[in-house]
Amino acid sequence: MSKVILLLLIIGVKILLTKGLMLGFLLLCMAIKGKALHKNSSEWDKYFLSLEERKVLQFAISLYLLSAIISVFICYLLLCWLNFLYPFFLALMIFLAGFVYSLCKYRKSTKDEIAAGLLKVKNSIKEKDY
Repeated sequence: MSKVILLLLIIGVKILLTKGLMLGFLLLCMAIKGKALHKNSSEWDKYFLSLEERKVLQFAISLYLLSAIISVFICYLLLCWLNFLYPFFLALMIFLAGFVYSLCKYRKSTKDEIAAGLLKVKNSIKEKDY
């Protein structure tokens, strides 16, 4: 029974780690891009206006995959440390279950939310210019 509770806690850790890593990687990318644009607001505006929806969606997917892979590796290490049987198989199952869930959620709503957010940013920039 305690192994089941530990497994549920590890799954919770994986979910939180994936979200935290995604946020961290996004902030890191924005900081790097900000340094390249010399923190100039008009350059940021040009950059956001030039973004294509397809590239933003690909970027979001790649951030998710990178975060999920790192978080499931940490889960694997936790499973090994806690002496679970077949830790690689369990980590793989956690990854696949999270991936399928995220894929369904992405197709249902997240893709549209990202596109709407990009459109909102572009409209905000256009309104500011007028």
